[in-house]
Amino acid sequence: MANLAAYLDLLSQSSSKRFLPTTAVGGLGRYVECVASAPTRSGGGGTICGARNDWCLRITNVTGVFPVDWTTRLYVLVQLLSCSGGCTNHVPGVTLISALPDNRGLLSLSPGATATFRVYFLVELSPEDTFIAFPATGSLTFTYRYQRN
Repeated sequence: MANLAAYLDLLSQSSSKRFLPTTAVGGLGRYVECVASAPTRSGGGGTICGARNDWCLRITNVTGVFPVDWTTRLYVLVQLLSCSGGCTNHVPGVTLISALPDNRGLLSLSPGATATFRVYFLVELSPEDTFIAFPATGSLTFTYRYQRN
């Protein structure tokens, strides 16, 4: 229900409701479901993501226009649904995109491993937000890539 108490709760730092879910174009509503298969040869080179012989699935590029500064307000969450081989989820909780480990690493996959996972993006609201018009719109495009380092 929209009222002052609900609005203040939404914006409080302790509220679990301070995040606004986004819509994933080409996804399934609020998330993008992906299947990723790592190359069979050795990866390695990352300090956290892709350490040892694993491959690191990273967000390598972000482009687009957003109504707020996405570098300080956009969060990501990865839900690992299944894995054949070795997989490590580096973003099991809501994490600021600029704070992702090892240069925006999402998952480590052992050579030849296949993972099915969902990626959720959430925008953090602030009492200082000023939107010129509603609905406030914008879009970002994310590029993912396997990297050794």
